[in-house]
Amino acid sequence: MQNVELKLKQASAVLGVPPKDLQNLVQLGVICPARRKKVYWFDRKLLLQAKVAFYRSASLPARRRKRPRGVVDTSVLVAGIAGFKAPPDLKNSSALFLREWIENDTFFWLLNDDIPQEYKAVLARLGVRRALLGRIINLLREEAEFVPVSAAPDISPDPDDVPFCACAERGLIVLCVLRG
Repeated sequence: MQNVELKLKQASAVLGVPPKDLQNLVQLGVICPARRKKVYWFDRKLLLQAKVAFYRSASLPARRRKRPRGVVDTSVLVAGIAGFKAPPDLKNSSALFLREWIENDTFFWLLNDDIPQEYKAVLARLGVRRALLGRIINLLREEAEFVPVSAAPDISPDPDDVPFCACAERGLIVLCVLRG
């Protein structure tokens, strides 16, 4: 029988699992495929190892991972969105941060009533198309955790940062993402 090598996406299709799950096995060192020109290659032996690993992991009890809670400043969101327009090899740290949150759910994004309004106003002022702006705000409202804030404390010298500080204080955050 001919020895066939598959790329990660092809291997994940053969195994019937999402590519991200197979990539996690590689990153955790459960399987070690050959890597040539930044591409992982899977042979029959590795496919069998991956199948066994998926079978074993399905039989284990699910583990809850604790994610930090965080507030993201408007400048980080703006820089991240701008970074998505750049060629893939020129991504900025804000774009990488947002991509990591979108793909891996790395933290609980906290919002209060005022934060989406500021995001919306700043992005609109910078010329972000309405359709994209709506998708961004809707994604955040669906995925983020809402923190009720009754009265915003006056704890920031910048009045624009008061909603973020209030959300951070009320949400008991461990992550505050600022830029500049």
